[in-house]
Amino acid sequence: MKKAIAILLAAAAIFSSVNASAQDKWVFNHLGIGVSAGLDGFGADLIVPITPFFQLRGGYAMQPLSYDIEQAKFNPNMSKANGDVWNLNQDIVPRVQANLDAAHLFLDIYPGKKTGLHFTVGAYYGMHPENGGPYRLTTTEPLGIDEEDKGSVGVVLNEEEGRKITTDKDGNLMLDISLGNPLAEKYGIPANIYPYAGIGFGRNLSRHRIGFSMDLGVIYSGRLGLNGYDYSREATAGVQNVPIHAADLQALKEINDGSFAGIVDKIAPYYEKAESLPVTPVLKFNLTFRLF
Repeated sequence: MKKAIAILLAAAAIFSSVNASAQDKWVFNHLGIGVSAGLDGFGADLIVPITPFFQLRGGYAMQPLSYDIEQAKFNPNMSKANGDVWNLNQDIVPRVQANLDAAHLFLDIYPGKKTGLHFTVGAYYGMHPENGGPYRLTTTEPLGIDEEDKGSVGVVLNEEEGRKITTDKDGNLMLDISLGNPLAEKYGIPANIYPYAGIGFGRNLSRHRIGFSMDLGVIYSGRLGLNGYDYSREATAGVQNVPIHAADLQALKEINDGSFAGIVDKIAPYYEKAESLPVTPVLKFNLTFRLF
């Protein structure tokens, strides 16, 4: 116990010494908070200076928003597990749901003591990847199919490869606009970590009490594309993630002859290019407050 107290007292003395010697050097002797809004959602940060040339930001961002699209006629031509064609002429209301939910840690690098221009490196960490996303397109109500067919009725994307997407066990059909997971896929890192690099304008922590800044950068996401799910083998192999490639869009188009088909036609020319991009853009605006 005495040793523990002695260690704590020594640590406090060292911190006080460092803090006292850094009063005019901006070395861990200030603290700021910030709020942000952008393509990565709505967030909050804690900010500390390392020197006048470096600042550290750590925070969290989320966007739990949803939007119901205009009612559309759903006239699918989908396959049952036994190969029969299932057809239902049903009105549905598709819902776009944001599932952005990530922590981040950034290092801001300033070329000069007073310049607002800065370069940023860091990473995002996906908090709840099981929620899908970051954006999900789903049905607001289960499709009118028999109970025994839920989780097996689906759209066949490639019959030769056996690739298809199905409803879940409740009868809902969902597609995710999803990111890849390159560090896990290429290097075996068991976490949803996404490196970030960018440029910014404005000091996040300055001698002024209130500051404003902007970040423009990219996340190394591996891919940006549509992702579906196959629940038909959940009992034996688990729910299968099914990437939807540009060549698969025609199969999706055929499940609806109304507004959804029109959306597919519009995105098809750009989807192949977007799918091959290894990065995802980030634009965010920050309002910061220096506490001391």
